[in-house]
Amino acid sequence: MARPRKEYIEARSERLNLRLTQGERATLEAKAAAAGVPPTDYARRVALGGQLAIVEAKAADPQLVLALNRVGVNLNQIARAINAHTGFSPADLSCTLARLNQLLDDLQEGQ
Repeated sequence: MARPRKEYIEARSERLNLRLTQGERATLEAKAAAAGVPPTDYARRVALGGQLAIVEAKAADPQLVLALNRVGVNLNQIARAINAHTGFSPADLSCTLARLNQLLDDLQEGQ
């Protein structure tokens, strides 16, 4: 599904070319990454006086990442079985979804 067209007044049709040194570009990209937005959005918001919240990146728990990966693999296998119309047990899906919900609860408690 395509993105809806913006109203004429909202469409960004004007361009501004900006030349930067390599260091300036690296700084801009680092600040944009810290804010969680693309560099062009960051530059636009800063230039127009917009506010940006800096996102603090937290290190992910390696065991939690591994567990979520395993759940994802299980869900992928279940989806393939459903799409291939092979022997599929709804209990497999229920068990996997229950485990996923538990991991997501653990993730929220850790924040």
